[in-house]
Amino acid sequence: AAARADTVVMSASKAFVTEALGGGKKLADNPEMSAWVKLADQQAPLWAAGRVDPTVSQRLPRIADAKVSAGPTAFVASLDPAAGPTGGMKLELDAVMASPADAKTLESFAKSELGAFGMIAQAKSLGTIVDKVSIAADGTMLRFKAALDQGEVNQLISALDGAGGSAQDAAPAGSGSGTSSTQGSN
Repeated sequence: AAARADTVVMSASKAFVTEALGGGKKLADNPEMSAWVKLADQQAPLWAAGRVDPTVSQRLPRIADAKVSAGPTAFVASLDPAAGPTGGMKLELDAVMASPADAKTLESFAKSELGAFGMIAQAKSLGTIVDKVSIAADGTMLRFKAALDQGEVNQLISALDGAGGSAQDAAPAGSGSGTSSTQGSN
């Protein structure tokens, strides 16, 4: 739901959205949420902060072979879809962990999984894009960051679209900009 012209409220709970849009207490009144919002890069065109559903958080220790005591309690994200002088995209996703030890342990686990994911991504020629993802623990935060140039964004979108080439660079169909082939010499 749109709370203001520049604010969207999202939740899996209709009651939460209704409460957020109502006249009662607001997000800033909740100390946890207020702290998480302050962690977000609010200068980015798109940013978010939220609580991780406990059922999702409880799955992480099983997935990580019980190397972490608990999953993330919250997330913070920012996206700048036009970062850099030539376009591109800058993305950051942070997981708020229960302890610095859990963040550090999950960092090691995530880096090993990223290596395996990079090998799989090679099938779609996305290995160089996966190489741009950095993972680092910072206190209780586990930070995932990536900065892509415009060509890499186009390549990623094209792969996600299921197209074989860089279709995002192509002119729209019916735009009158067809291709022609000429032969000759200079």
